[in-house]
Amino acid sequence: MKIVFSTMGEMNMGTAAVSAALKAKGHQTAVAFDPSLFDEHLYFVGESFPMKQLAALFSQREKVIQKIIDMQPDLVAIGVISDTYKWAIDIAKGVKEHVDVPIIFGGLFATNCFETPLSTPWVDIVCIGEGEQPMVELCNAMERGEIDHSIPNLVFKKDDGYLYNAPRPLQDMDDLQPNDIDLFKDDINIGNRYYTLSSKGCIISCTFCSQAFYEIFNETRDPRRRSVDLIIDELAEAKKKYNVRLFDFEDNILFSNKKWFREFAPKYAERVGVPYICMGHPVVCDDETARLLSESGCYRLQLGIQTMNEKNRQKLLRRPETNEQVRNCFDNLDRYKVKYSCDHIFGLPNELGAVDLYEAAVEYSKCEMINKVNTFFLTVYPKTPMVKQAIEWGMIQPEDEELINAGNSAYYYDYGITSRPDLKRLFRSYAIFYRIMPAMPKKMRFFILRTRLFKVFAFFPKTIMLFLIDLFLTFKNWDPVSRHVIGTYLLWTKKIIFHGGVKYDGPIDADKVIKLWSEYKIINTRPVGAVDDKIEIGLFKANETLKDYVPENDRTYL
Repeated sequence: MKIVFSTMGEMNMGTAAVSAALKAKGHQTAVAFDPSLFDEHLYFVGESFPMKQLAALFSQREKVIQKIIDMQPDLVAIGVISDTYKWAIDIAKGVKEHVDVPIIFGGLFATNCFETPLSTPWVDIVCIGEGEQPMVELCNAMERGEIDHSIPNLVFKKDDGYLYNAPRPLQDMDDLQPNDIDLFKDDINIGNRYYTLSSKGCIISCTFCSQAFYEIFNETRDPRRRSVDLIIDELAEAKKKYNVRLFDFEDNILFSNKKWFREFAPKYAERVGVPYICMGHPVVCDDETARLLSESGCYRLQLGIQTMNEKNRQKLLRRPETNEQVRNCFDNLDRYKVKYSCDHIFGLPNELGAVDLYEAAVEYSKCEMINKVNTFFLTVYPKTPMVKQAIEWGMIQPEDEELINAGNSAYYYDYGITSRPDLKRLFRSYAIFYRIMPAMPKKMRFFILRTRLFKVFAFFPKTIMLFLIDLFLTFKNWDPVSRHVIGTYLLWTKKIIFHGGVKYDGPIDADKVIKLWSEYKIINTRPVGAVDDKIEIGLFKANETLKDYVPENDRTYL
């Protein structure tokens, strides 16, 4: 079976996990990657000037569709979140209009709202929850020439609706294959930012987060973890293979299990020793945790603060931390010189005035090691507790819920569900000030606060200003995360302008492979990844299995 994935903007962890599981069972996988420059819904959204024009200029969507068609897959798989649903449907529609190939959606949005994609002519199957096992079982069945409609986690389109199969028990993470990072090696510089995951699940269940929906799969909310030695082995190997300069842990809270983190930190420092970024929570970031973060080489910790209005945070967002715990967390990180960023949400009810925003600015201004304030705008995602709350507060109408479930959520970088012009001006002034504040000396921060000079930012264009500030901070701090983003944009700008952008190089030339194989004598001397570019192109972009062309006794590295 040949399975082609399609992703946009950045490497997709779910796609890499499913690809690894499929390859382990003998299936072929490939990816049609859409860089979606200026519209990747990670930093930019291409809905306003000048991003809309730039996104159109650099669009690769039609080429992505053509690449999928040219690869002649047996199955097309697309991971979807609310922000990328419209893009995913465009890709599925474009493929289906040319070839009759089954298409499966997975990911957060597909799990929460499986009825939405199945109601279109373009999607045949939806995977709910984790996809490694169900995708393997589906592809095994398809390879046998049949479709097993009883596979747990899969929802199949039927003439009279759909057939829903309940999710299976969650897998032990140590039983999962290491993610197939190689899948993205032609599209992203993996060494600049290697994504990894040591746990799944979260000890907190915020009302605005889709993670809250996942409680149906894990009632205890106790995160599952990979064993320390297993994750360390993966990272040590990746460091050698990709010359990794930054590891990015995508765990909701890396150190929610103190015993695990005590074992992890010294082993990471000794065997890996590469700067890393991760996410955390103030409740579990005590003095010991801050020390371990520092000693293990944490470059930056991302903290979800969301608001300094304690009552709102606890009652509306269902986050238990007190302001005292938040301040203690800041103090602990400052003490051990660990950089950190804070996520802040604008637009919460009962927080529409400037008082809470000003008080938050004061708290952030006191911080020594604060590296960035990530500014977001309240957005309502499908099936989260926030939907009901937003209706009760009058921030959205009951009929809006149907639109949200259809993939029409507002975008959290672009004012979210805030519509009042006066609030947009207020939020814009604070968003720009929050972002530039870490670059200022403390005295300047408090001078601007005392004099209210930050109000002038209300008259600046938000998206462009935030971009320019981030660009300045990138070079001021030589920030590896931002450099990775810039590097990806430069890589794809070069590909689009000089090399035709997204394309499929076609099936491998068997005679040429055999000639290269013999000429360079790579078997039994060094692995495929060590050979020069010409051979790598031939071996890694193959459309057929090299085993068909290589003598049986020469298959050591296949």
